Amino acid sequence: MKSSRGLSSSFRLLKSRLFPNAKLFSTFKEAREVGIVGAGLMGSGISVLANALTDKKIRLIDLNHKALDGCEAYINWWLDKEVRKGRINDGERDEFLSKISFSTDFSTLKDADLVIESVSENYEAKKIAMQDLDKVVPSDCVVASTTSSMSITRIASFTNRPGYVVGVHFLYPVPVIKMVEVIKGLHTTDETHKMGLDLARSLNKNIVEAKDVPGFLINRMLAPYINEAAY
Repeated sequence: MKSSRGLSSSFRLLKSRLFPNAKLFSTFKEAREVGIVGAGLMGSGISVLANALTDKKIRLIDLNHKALDGCEAYINWWLDKEVRKGRINDGERDEFLSKISFSTDFSTLKDADLVIESVSENYEAKKIAMQDLDKVVPSDCVVASTTSSMSITRIASFTNRPGYVVGVHFLYPVPVIKMVEVIKGLHTTDETHKMGLDLARSLNKNIVEAKDVPGFLINRMLAPYINEAAY
């Protein structure tokens, strides 16, 4: 019987032959372009965190111009605050701003290596976003879907590439709360799951690995506490 390492090597060899153009990232560090879909509260917070991704281009997408303008204003406000507190300098702020772009056009994600999907927390919105992404992103682009309790397996079913979908539950306010859940769906590959973990580490988050069950781990623990407090 082959060892797990041998099986993994065989799988990677087979994948490289079947998909010769696949990049086969071993870590998130190899990714060069990151997309963020959704410029609401979560998307804006995640965009601020992307300041830590110093070697990557960030492309933020939302169909709502007003949301994009609000997100851009929030990012500038946050970075200016960080400069005043001495956490970053003017050069670091300007460098980050030069690497992030804002658009209503999904086609700007055509070269994305990873996309963080942060649209509204309902299945219909997630479905539309996933199907729009399928039309433009590379076949091996990883999609990290942000949700606090929705099924990652169900969200992944909206795409033609369910193995490339991983769940990432950021807590609000995103730039402040250090904890994040990373959720592996039924079809999420080990490589995709690792990309999700690497993304969270790159954003300087403390990781909780959770199963794809209702509420994941944090909200499953929170509900009994709330019930007890209200009793």
